[in-house]
Amino acid sequence: MESQPDAMFGRNLRYLREEAGLTQRQLADLMRAAGYKMHQTTVAKVEAGERAVSVGEAAQFADVLGIDLAQMINVGQRRRSTAQLKVASLEHQADEYAKRLHETQVLLDDTLARLEDARAWLRKVEAE
Repeated sequence: MESQPDAMFGRNLRYLREEAGLTQRQLADLMRAAGYKMHQTTVAKVEAGERAVSVGEAAQFADVLGIDLAQMINVGQRRRSTAQLKVASLEHQADEYAKRLHETQVLLDDTLARLEDARAWLRKVEAE
């Protein structure tokens, strides 16, 4: 059964998650990384007001979204919350791109080394 505070928290969570540019699955992944058993379906139930959250879970939701718990509960400070969420979202996105860049650089370095080896072999074959 949906209680008014649970429903309000769920609506706030959904609003803030969407402002952060996260899917329910991504938010659940961040919660799991922080040590909470959380799946996409759990996030959906919380957002629908069908599952209450503990104070610790509420605090962790706020933390992974990069905002204060008070702002999580009272979304009346939308401009500040929106700005903080935008920063947190862009930081997350930058981290993801940095990981991809590093992986791509490793692949490029390996490919260039193999290309140099292949060119050396070609020169050797042509010289014979």
